[in-house]
This record gives sequence, structure tokens and C-alpha cells, in this order.
Amino acid sequence: MLVDVRTPSEFKARHAEGATNIPLEDLESGKIGVLVVLEKNTLIQMYCRRGGRASRAQELLAERGFTNVQNLGGLHDVLRMQSGPDEEWPSAGDAAYVVLVMAVGTVAIALIAWYLLA
Repeated sequence: MLVDVRTPSEFKARHAEGATNIPLEDLESGKIGVLVVLEKNTLIQMYCRRGGRASRAQELLAERGFTNVQNLGGLHDVLRMQSGPDEEWPSAGDAAYVVLVMAVGTVAIALIAWYLLA
């Protein structure tokens, strides 16, 4: 089961395919939603924006006896996993990669223009 522990408004804005929204605030107050009907060894994969809330949710579920809970990190990580190996793209924090690609592209355009005009 894939669980998004972000707020309902974050979930509504964008979420991973197949995810169920159970906000961390609900888990902290003891409301575990649909998880109440699951076996304690059911695989539960959790994510949030960056992984921090999912980590706290993982701890809360472990306290309730769930034994197979995974923190998948942030939404971006989950979307990358769901996109499969054919679509590799840099992580959100990989700004240096984007800058490098843009710089190389700019230099290439400048060289082509110089060659054509020379």
C-alpha cells in the first residue's frame, strides 16, 4: 500500500499514482484510516515532500505493531520510481546538473554561430 502522509491540500495538488492520503497529523492523533484493516506485516510504503514526515509516520506505525513499513522519501523520489528506467531525470536538488546542461548548450550554440559567421 502506498501512503502519502502530506496534508490534504498537498495531496490534492499532486500525488503519486495509487497513493492514499493519510496525513501525518491524523497518524499522530491515532487516526490510521484504512490501515486499521491491514495485517500488521502488510507492506506499507510512505512518502511526503522530502522524507521527514514519512520517517515520523514510519515510527508511529512501528509503535502500533506494523512490521513492514518503508519510507520512500519524497514525492519526487516516488514519481521517479514510478516512471521506470526509461525516464531517468535529475533529482530536485540537482540544480548544478541543470546549470551545467544549460551552459554546455549555450557554448555549443555560440561555437556553431561563430563557425557559420566566420
